[in-house]
Amino acid sequence: VVPDWFWFICNSHFLTWLDSTFLSD
Repeated sequence: VVPDWFWFICNSHFLTWLDSTFLSD
């Protein structure tokens, strides 16, 4: 079982990566 904090960190990094990759001007 993967702890919730692990998913929270992964999701945060993933969203940051999305922002910087697709939404940066």
